[in-house]
Amino acid sequence: MKGIRKILIAAVAMGASITAFAAGTNVTGTWNLTTETQRGTRNASMVLTQSGENVTGTYKGQRGDLPISGTVKGNTLNLSYKLEIQGNELEVKYVGTVEGDTISGTVAMGQAGEGKFTGRRQKS
Repeated sequence: MKGIRKILIAAVAMGASITAFAAGTNVTGTWNLTTETQRGTRNASMVLTQSGENVTGTYKGQRGDLPISGTVKGNTLNLSYKLEIQGNELEVKYVGTVEGDTISGTVAMGQAGEGKFTGRRQKS
């Protein structure tokens, strides 16, 4: 009887783990970001909506509100937005790891360099 009980408990635990894994990471919400580059530290926010693996939203920073899009696969988030600087288009790319309500990773800004970022999802 004890052996059957252990097997049943293990099966329930495994089922819960599979369900949690299948649900995946959801990045929908407002994220407060801190980005550190050679030019210093900057704060911004992103309002994101996720549908499956696709992510869209608005980046709100020093240069105003910009559309941002990308994907989330597992706990890896890839996002990018474009902006114009002195007549030249620059694509900014974020690659980060999501862990619950936090994210951290790197940001690439073309010829403007690279940096690191961290973020925290706002609580409702």
